[in-house]
Amino acid sequence: MLKSFSREPKAAKAAPGVAVPKAAAAAPAKPSFLSKLWPFRRNKTSAAQRRHTRHECCVIATMTLVDRHIELDGLVLEISRGGASFRTATTYILMRDGEEVMLRIEGQKCMGTIVASRPTGYGVRFNDQLDADFVDRVAEEFGIAAANGFAARAQAA
Repeated sequence: MLKSFSREPKAAKAAPGVAVPKAAAAAPAKPSFLSKLWPFRRNKTSAAQRRHTRHECCVIATMTLVDRHIELDGLVLEISRGGASFRTATTYILMRDGEEVMLRIEGQKCMGTIVASRPTGYGVRFNDQLDADFVDRVAEEFGIAAANGFAARAQAA
């Protein structure tokens, strides 16, 4: 016989005729065991909560791991004044959160820290904000229009 599992907290049981206090009836939900094990889960941040606007683009760049002096070729898929999304040209992504890196984008060197390692690439937060003119130039020259962007094509498919 299969036993069904529910994620809802169980209500407190009481003897017939005995009132159950509301605090005891609604216990706070605990995170599941599997949610603690899965490292790739991320909370999606809405655009309204971001400090800088992101620009979807496709720019050839190089990321250097500062401590190891290893250069990785790849693409910058999103850029803003505060950070970028970098996808390596290799077929694998290693967990490198917290590593200091240098991104070389169109001749400009940008120092930063990897804050997210995802199957789609690395999220890099820059130590210093990029110049707004540089970001606008990259978005203008290498940007992808929202109607032709990755998200729009994925929804159409």
